[in-house]
Order: sequence, then structure tokens, then C-alpha cells
Amino acid sequence: MTIEGDNPRPAGFRVVSFAAKQPAWLLRLAVGAGLLVFALVLVVLVVPAAIIAGVVFLAAAVTLDLFSRFRALFRNPFREGGRRNVRVLPPRE
Repeated sequence: MTIEGDNPRPAGFRVVSFAAKQPAWLLRLAVGAGLLVFALVLVVLVVPAAIIAGVVFLAAAVTLDLFSRFRALFRNPFREGGRRNVRVLPPRE
């Protein structure tokens, strides 16, 4: 595939050679703009997601704590003697 009949080079070569002939400051500017866009996307998407995850985790922790304190109000501490799933053997005489 050629461009304009008299140029035997493929279209991709023409684009690459055009980009390679640009000044260095233009390349730095393009790379900087790309990094700026990447940083903005990171800030716009990742930071709010992290904040939301922290709030959800905090809400779950508070809910679990309140539920456990509520259950402790109705638990008889003397019924189990501090043991669970343990059969206490009477002392031998």
C-alpha cells in the first residue's frame, strides 16, 4: 500500500517519521500532558473509591460493635461460667 502513487513507503512509516522529526520539547510536552491526564484520572476515580471503601468499612465496624454490645446486654455471664462447648468434670476425691 502506498500513499500518493510516487511515495513507495507505507502509511505507518510516514506517521512514525513525522513524529520522529518533531523537536524534543514537543515530545516532552506531549509526555507531560499524557501523565497529567493519567494523574487526573487516578485522582478522579481512585481517591473517591478509596474514601467510599473507608466509610463502608467504618460503618460495618461500628455496626458490628453495636450489635455485639447489644447481645452482651442479654447474655447471662453466670450460666456458662466463662466456658463454651466445654464439659466440666467434677473434681475427684
